[in-house]
Amino acid sequence: MRALILVMVLLPVLALMLIGCGGSSKAARHYNTGVELQKQGRLEEAIKEYDETIRLNPKLVDAYLRRGDAYKQSGHYQQALQDYNGAIRLGSRSASVYTSRGVAQLSLDQVLRAIEDFGEAILEDPQFADAYYNRGLAHYQQAHQDKAHVEMAIEDFDQAIRLAPNRAEGYVVRADAYRHLEHWQKAIDDLNEAMRLNPTADDYLNRGDAYQYLGRPQQAVADFSEAIRLNPQFVWAYTLRSRSYGRMGEAQKAMADADQAIHLSPQFWFAYKERGIAYDNLG
Repeated sequence: MRALILVMVLLPVLALMLIGCGGSSKAARHYNTGVELQKQGRLEEAIKEYDETIRLNPKLVDAYLRRGDAYKQSGHYQQALQDYNGAIRLGSRSASVYTSRGVAQLSLDQVLRAIEDFGEAILEDPQFADAYYNRGLAHYQQAHQDKAHVEMAIEDFDQAIRLAPNRAEGYVVRADAYRHLEHWQKAIDDLNEAMRLNPTADDYLNRGDAYQYLGRPQQAVADFSEAIRLNPQFVWAYTLRSRSYGRMGEAQKAMADADQAIHLSPQFWFAYKERGIAYDNLG
């Protein structure tokens, strides 16, 4: 099924202010070139420009922040973490920088440190939705250790949605948390809202799964079918629709969906299980 972690925080555009920092126009040129390259997605080149900026002006906070973002965007989270640490040592205390460092920590599985950083971000700006969203994700990652973290995640997602009600991802992750607690109708309500804002194949899959647990296989089939229409290669959608068809007594359709899932992913054991159930029902 869909991966939960959908990290969404990016630092806002930061203005470069070199006045009083040695007047290094050369550093400014490298910095501005880095910004343009980063906007174009040319991250390695941008990082080299920020390297040169920092060599010329090692106290320029914005260069560390930008380079940290570039590292984070390219998946180099340890280097990103080092740059955010550098920016904070130089005096940056914004909610954005703590949230970005928390995202890097979370990506490195340093979950408790990430939770601390998101908490610092919230202290700096209690209206910063990204901090609540990401702290919720961090708590949710701890759910395997303590169910209480799921409730804490939902509380954070509540705040993220209150502050940013038109962002579909908030409803999506809260629905995942509700599904974890088997609160199926609450999950459906959140997925309804997410799909009103930005419908995806994953959302239809997850809502169909919730309908299935509520014993409503016809609605589940409709959602799995829509997920397949949006993503014809969606192995999970075929497999779960196979299960729903089986519960409706449609063994031939269940077999066909399981066969299609196996065709798309021959190593997917769950599809073989559903095909076995469908085969038994044919008899």
